[in-house]
Amino acid sequence: IALAVIVAAFWGYAIFAITRDIFQLQMRRAFEGELVGSGAALAAYVKETAPQGIDLVGCETLLSGEVTDVLVRLQNSNPAWRARFRYTIGMGGENLVARDGFLLPGEERLFFNSFRGGRGTPDFRLEQVAWFRVAARQTPDIAAFTEERLRFDVQNTAFVSAQSGDRGAVDRAKFSITNKTAYGFFEPKFLVLLYRGERLVGVQSTVLDQFKSGATREVEVSWFDRVGAVSRVEVIPEIDIFDPSVYMRLE
Repeated sequence: IALAVIVAAFWGYAIFAITRDIFQLQMRRAFEGELVGSGAALAAYVKETAPQGIDLVGCETLLSGEVTDVLVRLQNSNPAWRARFRYTIGMGGENLVARDGFLLPGEERLFFNSFRGGRGTPDFRLEQVAWFRVAARQTPDIAAFTEERLRFDVQNTAFVSAQSGDRGAVDRAKFSITNKTAYGFFEPKFLVLLYRGERLVGVQSTVLDQFKSGATREVEVSWFDRVGAVSRVEVIPEIDIFDPSVYMRLE
């Protein structure tokens, strides 16, 4: 009788153990399936929300006298990501030092470099692109954030062409600009574009020193080679408003 009880207990435990292992195996497989599914979902989410690359919209050259400007237009189509990068703009294989660049969320902007007596094929290189997601908690409305910090009023734009034969005279773009933001900027940079009708015929940039909130500056930007007729002057701010170091301390 004792032997029968032992045998029965053995087989009972064996059946229990086998049943338990089968149940645990099914649970483990189900859990692994959930992990695989969640991992695939996470990978799909990361891919879907990752920033798209910077788009090269166009590249062209402008010739003014002996100067050739190489113009490159870049676009950041991501509405919630800003980009910082290094870039070079060359011509005819000329090696150049890389410059720092940036694009705000959703921004399309012109980058340029000038070459005196430049000949050859334009060359553009983009490297070390770093993406930064704009936190919705800190900046819930990126468009409003941008508008508040790039609110510059440009007035009295004019182009003064140098008189033919007037030695030492240069072509000049003139304008007044008022900082209507609540912020002062240490060295804000502005892109100055010249148009003849709808055609872009000149490009230059200028930097203002310690441009305080509410201040107005009278600005002149020179071209040392003849541009020709100009019908419109456009001024575009180039300020990385997400970089705290660009702002002056509030007084």
